[in-house]
Amino acid sequence: MRFGKIDDLGSRVAVAVDAARKYLFSQQHEEGYWCGELEADTSLESDYILLHTLLGTGSQGRFDKAACYILNHQNEDGGWSIYAGGPSNISASVKAYFGLKLAGFTADHPALGRAREKSRERKSARSSDASMSALYIRCCSMFCRRMSKIIAIFGCMATM
Repeated sequence: MRFGKIDDLGSRVAVAVDAARKYLFSQQHEEGYWCGELEADTSLESDYILLHTLLGTGSQGRFDKAACYILNHQNEDGGWSIYAGGPSNISASVKAYFGLKLAGFTADHPALGRAREKSRERKSARSSDASMSALYIRCCSMFCRRMSKIIAIFGCMATM
């Protein structure tokens, strides 16, 4: 380092860019596309369960698969994160809890118990991401008058 500038930065960046380019092209299929697994947090599965419950198009077999994915991604502390290995996030946790309830899990299921404990810990915490949870809960509550299954969930959530 000299005078606050890094020596030979341009050539090192060029080498790194060239290596990245070569790697990307080595992963490209002959037909010109790349293929890889798309992964996200559990919000997609939670939303899938909610949407199909509201539309009345749900399949218990598919709900079971989505619930299994949600359960497999629960953090040790009882919540769910928005990225692999991340800390628990209140919005993702609320969605996962609702998704599991809609999929048929009862309040005495260990995963839901751990989620309630985590929720109680965070109850006093104010967080900017809590607004998304509030929106999600409000959207769900709009349908409560018509759907007894969701009404049962809110009764359970009131004990959280």
